[in-house]
Amino acid sequence: MIEIDAYFDIKDNADSEEYAKIAQELAVILKDTQGFIEIRSYKVVAGSSIRWKAVVLWKTLADWAALTETRKYQKLMNRRAKVCSHVKYEVWMEANPLTE
Repeated sequence: MIEIDAYFDIKDNADSEEYAKIAQELAVILKDTQGFIEIRSYKVVAGSSIRWKAVVLWKTLADWAALTETRKYQKLMNRRAKVCSHVKYEVWMEANPLTE
């Protein structure tokens, strides 16, 4: 299993309705994508200057990579760039630190 952590801020002057539309469209795309498991969203309480995080779980890294290459996803991320800033990704995989 692979975990993609996306950190971002919503721009102060962003259209909140546009951000909501983007989030809804992303949920539909994810649901229909091979290898998608789950998405969760978080808002920071303390300890970070970045205010939001989305965690998306995938069966394989190849599943997520295939999504990022689709035109539909790329167009949606271009729209997101107009309402979000400080976008950063981290890619995590399951591991057992006791055996590695």
